Amino acid sequence: MAGGGGGEVSQVASPGARASWAGPLGGAGWALAWADYAIYKVEYALVVASLLIMTVIEFVYIVSIYVIEQKILFINLKDPTAEVSPPWGLGVLLLFVLMVLAAVVNNTRLGVQASGEKRPLVVRALASLGLLAGVCLAAWGTQALPSSADFYTLLALAVLGPVAWGFWRRGERVSAGAMGGVTVLAAGLARLAPEGYSWADNVALLLLLWVGFLGASMAAKQGRHLRVDAAKKLWPAAQRARLGGVSLILAAGFAGLLTWVGGIYLFHEDYGRFWTPTVPGEIPDWLVTLAIPLSFLLITLRMGARGVVQVIWGGRYGEEGGEESSGLEGLRPVDLEGEEP
Repeated sequence: MAGGGGGEVSQVASPGARASWAGPLGGAGWALAWADYAIYKVEYALVVASLLIMTVIEFVYIVSIYVIEQKILFINLKDPTAEVSPPWGLGVLLLFVLMVLAAVVNNTRLGVQASGEKRPLVVRALASLGLLAGVCLAAWGTQALPSSADFYTLLALAVLGPVAWGFWRRGERVSAGAMGGVTVLAAGLARLAPEGYSWADNVALLLLLWVGFLGASMAAKQGRHLRVDAAKKLWPAAQRARLGGVSLILAAGFAGLLTWVGGIYLFHEDYGRFWTPTVPGEIPDWLVTLAIPLSFLLITLRMGARGVVQVIWGGRYGEEGGEESSGLEGLRPVDLEGEEP
């Protein structure tokens, strides 16, 4: 059993211009390949954004709890009758965070010049301490600011704003404008977040679910899905491509069945999650369930289309000598007579 190739993740390239299209189905294939590529880029952006949001909200939630515990500890330290230990754990935690931030500085532009040389030790140390001060300020802000919406708004501006400014200074006006728009959007969404930080666990679980299913869809696009190679090697080399196409069609049929079942569970008029009333402040059930039929629909279309084309044309994924990757744009009718068994 194997994935879609070797140890490196397959790179998904755009189909390119119509004139350079060498895949099947002519103009229709080129248009479908571009649609598939655009959907993949949206999936990629959603996965990256979800992972970032999961990391931030869970980190903020844990920090907010820890700050409350430390506030209680320092209040008890002022009480001569209370039996409490000195906050040694806080010192250890700050030292660990400083070491992590120092590693970040030493491996980014904060500590490395454009030429690749390390910046002076004093500069790197000050950058690490500055980041630590920023983390401590953010931790203090979770309890000092009037509401969690204020905190997340300031956090979005503090993290994304400098990125947009960096693009602008380098003359990358389009990237700067896009990042500026993302910054404004993130700040706006922060105003809509529920009060407090305890909702982070439920949102993180929702995003984790979507990341998993969208990741499966992206794996189908890249040709990184699991497959059994033992049976494939029993067939003559000239027939392996079409055999692979048949297996893809069968896999697409199973994914289509799951799409149908997921659609019923989501939209059935009697028990569909889409029609289930949502408790105010809770995550809608349909938003959780939607990840299943949507991702399996994309898997069905991708595997089914690639399987049909592979059976008809007898080609295989990727460029000659490459791994299974890409999509319709990676399918080329090739001569397999000389392929080694």
